[in-house]
Amino acid sequence: MSTKNLTPRKRFDEAFRALVTPENPDAYSIFTFVRQRLRQFNLYNDDPHLILNEVYLRGRKLIGSGTVIHNPLGWIRITSLNVIRERARDRSKIKDYARCVELIPSPDRLNLNREDVGIDSLNYTALKWALSQLDPNDLKILELRYGDCDLSWQEIGKKLAFDSMCPINTATLRQKGFRALKRLRKLFHSYLEELNVSIS
Repeated sequence: MSTKNLTPRKRFDEAFRALVTPENPDAYSIFTFVRQRLRQFNLYNDDPHLILNEVYLRGRKLIGSGTVIHNPLGWIRITSLNVIRERARDRSKIKDYARCVELIPSPDRLNLNREDVGIDSLNYTALKWALSQLDPNDLKILELRYGDCDLSWQEIGKKLAFDSMCPINTATLRQKGFRALKRLRKLFHSYLEELNVSIS
């Protein structure tokens, strides 16, 4: 069937499938591009396939809104870079908060004394209170992503599905985790602000 007879969505699907087919030289080009950009932004543990999956979903959504993608390869490269930049920004937003996040390896750590985790009394109390305010499912996601497990979002999705929690796709899970982390940070600082304490 001629591509002229295909709907915009099917034309995009055909073009995307061709671009990620191993036998296609452009597939090597696009995967190389994504890997290079991931290294450039220090996202060494991110899977290029997950980046391209997010790009594909965005393409489908864009086409659904009525936009025509005339140059799929160029669009995929640009959108891949945008996705990678967004991930890098997300990581940088929590960089200053990493010390507290590292204190979330498992629920039983909430029972440790502050000397055991190496944090001053006030900040530990604030963190412990903030953690207690989180939804249990959100806390579980943070434990798996930023605690001792250090799992990828894809690995977390598989584990949650295995543990009979509501399965969600990787992109949605990533956003859910980021929102939970933002809420944890907000709770943490609100506790300190209530005491009129300024922390650096």
